[in-house]
Amino acid sequence: MPGTQGLVSVRHPFDGVTDLDLVAQEASDVAAAVTAALEQAGARPEEPVVLVGHSLGGIVATALAASPEFRAGHRVGGVVTAGSPTAAFATPPGVPVLHLENEEELVSPLDGRSTAENPATADRVTVGRALRDSVHPADVAASGAVAAAHAMPTHLRTLELARTSGSAQVGDVVGRLERLLGGERGTTRFYTARRTLVGEGPVVLAPGEGPVSPSSGRTLR
Repeated sequence: MPGTQGLVSVRHPFDGVTDLDLVAQEASDVAAAVTAALEQAGARPEEPVVLVGHSLGGIVATALAASPEFRAGHRVGGVVTAGSPTAAFATPPGVPVLHLENEEELVSPLDGRSTAENPATADRVTVGRALRDSVHPADVAASGAVAAAHAMPTHLRTLELARTSGSAQVGDVVGRLERLLGGERGTTRFYTARRTLVGEGPVVLAPGEGPVSPSSGRTLR
């Protein structure tokens, strides 16, 4: 699930309105779209679902994992977030959860919690770092630019560092997630979502069927 792609939009659900809904722990259009997409994909209740999201998408992933209603229809196998303020959500015990953050990207602490203050259990771990302390040229460059610090390539470098850190807790959570994703064959399917007006009903469209958002000019996925 991607991050915020617009401030306010009539049709585009990945916007600031959804951010506010999620932070307030209210129902959101994106959460409804993800649930509908899983149903359209034929995900069965007993099949483990790994929820992965960047920024706004990470809030959605954590909110769905915390939702008893969502878990009644889908077994949450794991959660991975990148640059997302997620501390206010209580994830279920037994579900491996990995949060990736850095000090310079400014989005993760919007929930009022620093990396060190995030929930920490045997199942839930937050990996954070200061990009300014890195010797990697891309990290050094990103440390002076909020957008670059928040971008996925930076969080992926954090993930690689986490994998090689030698931390037993990180290794356990990452290992449990990787076992769920270690299939020999897979199919990638993108879904398009748009907001609907009152009376139109929910819309989640498969690739090639989606409209272009009138506010952003992007195809919503």
